[in-house]
Amino acid sequence: WKAAERFTTEALDDPQKRVWERMFAPILRGWIAVGRKDRAGVLAAMPADNAIVHPTMRGHEGLMLLALGDKRGAAAVADALRPTDRISQIAAAQLVLELQQAGVKREADALRARVRLLDDGQGDPELALPARRVNNPAAGLAHWFAPMAASFARTSELASPFGETLARSALTLDSHHWGARLMLAKDYQSYRRYDEALALLGSKKDMPPVARLLRAEILLEKGEVAAAMAEADLAIAGSDVPRDLL
Repeated sequence: WKAAERFTTEALDDPQKRVWERMFAPILRGWIAVGRKDRAGVLAAMPADNAIVHPTMRGHEGLMLLALGDKRGAAAVADALRPTDRISQIAAAQLVLELQQAGVKREADALRARVRLLDDGQGDPELALPARRVNNPAAGLAHWFAPMAASFARTSELASPFGETLARSALTLDSHHWGARLMLAKDYQSYRRYDEALALLGSKKDMPPVARLLRAEILLEKGEVAAAMAEADLAIAGSDVPRDLL
């Protein structure tokens, strides 16, 4: 953990840095502190100046405290949390799940009401993926890297090398993270590396419908129409398929 922490020594309050750059070190340091079972280190990882604390940082702080068994601290974070953009809402949505699992119902319910991502009809792809637990450093960092990778994809028409690196890192940390797997497969697709994309997605029976749909799209681009139609049929065959994504 000490070796990992040496990579997070850059200044947090440099006004020249973009918001996402200033978020990296605190979240990395916080999850490293979880690995050391160091509650004080989690709290110290967040900047003292609240003006530069993005809601995403606070969402992850709550997850970190819960991972250390500090329900009271996590509940206090949840009470104060006001998620704004998609990345902070994803962190807050996960905190809702973890609070529910920990039996902290009042704060979980109150926070859920403030997470627009969880509202019916939002149709966000994140909601089409299997629920996962974020209660250890590897899962925590994967949960941070994957949405960041997706944000780079959303802000550029071209595949982002940095986004691909983040998606790869998320998969290395958590091989079951479907968000990262889909992001990386879409990167391969954009470069017409179709076979690599299909291999990454696999073809397991229990794969999420949204992953099957991506397989169908890639096969169609390859000109394999019959195989694409078969994948699409499988995607919509289940009872849990989100219809607004079809």
